[in-house]
Amino acid sequence: MGNDLKTGKVYLVGAGCGDPKLLTVKARELLAVCESVIYDSLVSEEMLQWTKPDCEKLYVGKRFGAHAMRQNEINELLIQKAREGKLVVRLKGGDPYVFGRGGEEFLALLEAGILCEEIPGISSAIAVPAAAGIPVTHRGLAGSVTVVTGTAAGEDGQPRLKLEFEILARLSGTLVILMGMHFLKEIAEGLIGAGKPSDTPCAVIMEGTTGNQRCLRTILSKMPGEAAAQGYTSPADCGGGCGEAGTVFGSGSASGRRHRRSYGNPRFCGKAYRGIEAAGRRRVGHGFYGSVSYGETAAGFRGCFLACIHQSQRGADFSGSDAAGEKGSAQPPG
Repeated sequence: MGNDLKTGKVYLVGAGCGDPKLLTVKARELLAVCESVIYDSLVSEEMLQWTKPDCEKLYVGKRFGAHAMRQNEINELLIQKAREGKLVVRLKGGDPYVFGRGGEEFLALLEAGILCEEIPGISSAIAVPAAAGIPVTHRGLAGSVTVVTGTAAGEDGQPRLKLEFEILARLSGTLVILMGMHFLKEIAEGLIGAGKPSDTPCAVIMEGTTGNQRCLRTILSKMPGEAAAQGYTSPADCGGGCGEAGTVFGSGSASGRRHRRSYGNPRFCGKAYRGIEAAGRRRVGHGFYGSVSYGETAAGFRGCFLACIHQSQRGADFSGSDAAGEKGSAQPPG
């Protein structure tokens, strides 16, 4: 991946979300050879260790109301480093082109005559719900998924909420809101005010795909209050919908004890939880179609699906785990 040009090249690289193991092979190869890495706040420190010892590391992260650099300054820094003849990796959380301002950086580099290439990353919009056992589409329940940002820049450059609630409230599929934690109350009120049923199943997933992942499953009207009471903060994804069903699960095992498949029976989750609780398990790993997802606390598991399961078309497996950070194991539905 060498660069023979007098002027360097910039790679806009998606770092994925949370778990550094979700980084793509191509992204890791670029980190191993780059001469300068310009990275954001949600990038794992472990990824930075994959660079050469002499690689220049420059932090330009942005969090709500606190920016290490303005966007135009980041653009100029990328141009400057490329003109020094360096191979530059612009490492951005998730995918650079999904609310990552990667398009703006690409255009700035293009106008400056700098070669630029985008390396896709796994977006939290899909991966974080999946890590909580929530498929964003499901045949017969959610035929579409809409991804929006809960925080946009106002004319004064300050963060603002800019969502078209009348349109979003009419969607029949899954709605995923990124960067919405600071406006969670306004988002819930806006959707309900525009006609979204107050009992729409929804989830707030914090620090998704990491060992610190937490997932709150509730209904739309209760989401802001419960999230605040339980200490949910950014980074987190918010989602709701899946038609009338929310997330669908049906069968499970707890500490080696398999529960019968239960179609549309909301008591299943309470039953599975009692088995997990009796076995002394502290975390729950859950799978969908036999795929292992990241675990969550057993205490947070019991009520989550009771609010969301209205119909069940397929089954999923649940298993308990002693280790606080250990992933559960799922077996294919029988």
